[in-house]
Formats: sequence, C-alpha cells, structure tokens
Amino acid sequence: MLAHVRAATQSSGVNEANCHPFRWRQYLCMHNGDVGDFRLVRRKLLASVCDEAFGNVYGSTDSEHFFALFIDSLRGLDERDPALRMAQALAQAISRTLELVQTAGQGGDSYLNLAISDGEQAVVSRFTDADDGRPESLYYFTGQLYADVGPAAKRKGTQAVTVSSERLTADAGWREVPPNQIIILRRDCAPQFVDARSARVIAG
Repeated sequence: MLAHVRAATQSSGVNEANCHPFRWRQYLCMHNGDVGDFRLVRRKLLASVCDEAFGNVYGSTDSEHFFALFIDSLRGLDERDPALRMAQALAQAISRTLELVQTAGQGGDSYLNLAISDGEQAVVSRFTDADDGRPESLYYFTGQLYADVGPAAKRKGTQAVTVSSERLTADAGWREVPPNQIIILRRDCAPQFVDARSARVIAG
C-alpha cells in the first residue's frame, strides 16, 4: 500500500494530474523532495527520455518528470531480479538527474526520497546531494506495526515492513534509513540496502 500527502512546490499547479502516486504500467511512484533547478532542467530532462516515458508525463511536477527518467532507465536494464532492477533504475535516474542539474541548471540541491512499487516489491530512496549531506527524513519498521491488519498478518512466515517519512508510532523499533541509500523490500524478506548512486549492495 502506498499513501502520500502532497504539498505543492516550485509553482506546480494544484490539480489531480499533479497528485501522487504517478503510474506507468504496474508501477506506482511517489516523491518527497525537489529536483534542483527543475524549471531550468525540465526541457532537457524530457528530451533525454524515450517516447513512452515522455508520453507518460501528464502533469507539471518535478516528481512525475523524475519518474519518466526512472521509466526510461528501467526499460534499458536486463537484470532478472525485478526488485534489484527497480533499484538499479532508481539509482540511474538519480545519477541522470544530478548530471542534468549540473549541466543544464545552476547546480541546485536535489532531495530525492522516492518510493516505487510494482505491486510485488518496492524500492525507496533517501538521497540528497546538498553540502550538509542531510536528506529528507525516512524511517522503516520491521514487524507488525498495528495489532491486526487483516488475515494476511496471521500467516506464518510473513514479514511486514513499513517505510515512512516520519515515525508513525512511539515504538522503539523504528530505524532511520541511512542517507544516500535505497531500501529494497521484497515479499516476506528482510530489507536490503544498496547505494543510491550505484545500486551496489551495502547490507541485507
């Protein structure tokens, strides 16, 4: 399940087309943060993606434009593991975004906390290239967060993981996602962490 509360930024319109999550095929995408110098790099960003990714942009947010980079990157990957393929595409999209901001923009800071799921697995990044190295907050909780979330919670072997911008409860089990990493979530598996620029496995 994905849930998002949006605050309009960078003069983007407040309308349904600009509301998260954004969709392409079976993929959904949400974003918390900003693409640096978005108004300066928007045209170059769209020019860099394939027609299918370009045609999937219906609104004016930096978030949906970033998702187009993800789509374009995903289409070019041969990785058989769908979760790792998503993580690699997300890492490529982050690197491509930073390069565009540096070459077509004015080097503004990007804050790229992205959550992308295909309905079976999910990848979530916590990233910034700001000088202070402090991305937007992101936490994860492994285990049942609430007492009863339906019949699936009672199946043996299931492992629930919640990822959220803020801690949702006072439980001591919340952990901070390390800066500039991507957390990979697979069904009934422990979280895995990879580098947000290279998709190199760090832990898990």
